[in-house]
Amino acid sequence: MERKWIEFEGSSDRHTTGQLYASLNQKGQILVNSHTYDQMETPEAVTLLYEPETETIGLRPASPLMPNAFPFRKNGVSGHRLIFARRFAKKHDIRVDHTISFYMAEIEKGILVLSLRHTVRAPRGHSRKSKKS
Repeated sequence: MERKWIEFEGSSDRHTTGQLYASLNQKGQILVNSHTYDQMETPEAVTLLYEPETETIGLRPASPLMPNAFPFRKNGVSGHRLIFARRFAKKHDIRVDHTISFYMAEIEKGILVLSLRHTVRAPRGHSRKSKKS
């Protein structure tokens, strides 16, 4: 009998050090790892781009003084950076029910390119225990 394999179109749950990594959560927050941030040449802010035909998000390094700039914020001690992009996601009707990671992230002409057609559910991070008072 012939097998009817279905190939998994995602990435492994491997550690993201040394490779481009970005994720988007249901709050519209875009997170990039420290390697991705370094490859973007450590911008203070980005402008957000969207190409509807290919369902692709672009992060273009920009001056934080630009009126449409989204500043990067530090996220913990890991060197990851975060952008609050809820209004951008709402404007372009980008909705996710859980955190997704972009497994084909790449940099084209200085722009971080994130395809919404090439995502996988992001593995859960370490749980944070609340401090008892």
